[in-house]
Amino acid sequence: MKENLIVLGGGESGVGAAYLASQNGISVFLSDKNLIKFKI
Repeated sequence: MKENLIVLGGGESGVGAAYLASQNGISVFLSDKNLIKFKI
């Protein structure tokens, strides 16, 4: 069964959690009320 994760909040912690989950094969939906700015 494929795991799914919904992250509400695109701040530093939310993006970090979404990134870590995606690196571990979990399908991620990241949502925020504003534009999410990625810093690489």
